[in-house]
Amino acid sequence: MRRKLSLLRFRQRHQPAVEDEENSNAPQSRGRECDVRARGPDVPVDGSIGVVARKEEVARHGTHGRRIYDYIFVPVFSASGEVEAIAGTTRDITDRKVAEEEIRRANKDLEQFAYTASHDLREPLRTVKIYSELLTRRYGDKLDGKALELFDFVRSGANRMELLVQDLLAYTQTAMVERPSAPTEATEALQASIANLAGIISETGAKIVFDPLPVVTVHSTHLQQLFQNLIGNAIKYRRPGVPPDIHVTANRNGEFWQFCISDNGIGIETKFKEQIFGVFKRLHGDEYSGTGIGLAICQRIVERYHGRIWVESEPGQGSNFYFTIPV
Repeated sequence: MRRKLSLLRFRQRHQPAVEDEENSNAPQSRGRECDVRARGPDVPVDGSIGVVARKEEVARHGTHGRRIYDYIFVPVFSASGEVEAIAGTTRDITDRKVAEEEIRRANKDLEQFAYTASHDLREPLRTVKIYSELLTRRYGDKLDGKALELFDFVRSGANRMELLVQDLLAYTQTAMVERPSAPTEATEALQASIANLAGIISETGAKIVFDPLPVVTVHSTHLQQLFQNLIGNAIKYRRPGVPPDIHVTANRNGEFWQFCISDNGIGIETKFKEQIFGVFKRLHGDEYSGTGIGLAICQRIVERYHGRIWVESEPGQGSNFYFTIPV
């Protein structure tokens, strides 16, 4: 049976020593460490004897201002199994916490900037597209072939830029959706994604089958984005002349649900398995449409829920995309 530290009994037996620490010139965090640990979680230290530690991060105000300390304490047992002492460590982690907060604040500001910039860029791009089309329509008979070709370049460039802006907007919005207040039926999210892809599914003759899927604590919008991006990629990167065959499964793996989207497409070389999750990373140039941000959005969503995403694939043998979501 796991033996837990009785701090009350420890203080009764060792009160003089604790009081001596409290009256010493040590930082204010000392002396009250035992009481602090009583509020921390149990952390297994040695499973063979059931010893547990107490671990917590605590803020203290002292002569040097507010500092944050990381505590961990472990009971020391006598030969008879009684707690006779506590061994512990204390670390000042204030600088680390300040740096983490600055990084969080900088990331938030960057996300807001990207969202605002991408949102505000859409209107000028729309104007470029509209007026280039009007010029071509009204004065096309007065322009030579070279001029018409240049206008085509303008329109196609504006279309690509608009697509990039839309994807950048989608990427930043993944961090702005509120955490779910209720669980999501993964099957319903998948079916909604399949409905959104109905056109390309019909055009390519894609076959999509799925096993029973669980209920997960993920926002339905995020889960739909995951399925839609991964299934959309499976259809896009199909082998010539071979209809896409896609299978969606989910299995319980410890404290996570592990989803898998497998396909029979062109596959991915091993050296690119990490690169494909980068923002605007494209492996095939203009051979395939898109901006190369879809998998980056998937990774951003999965990591927000403390899961991970990866791929197992061989060129010409299809791909298996996995992602995990906490139970």
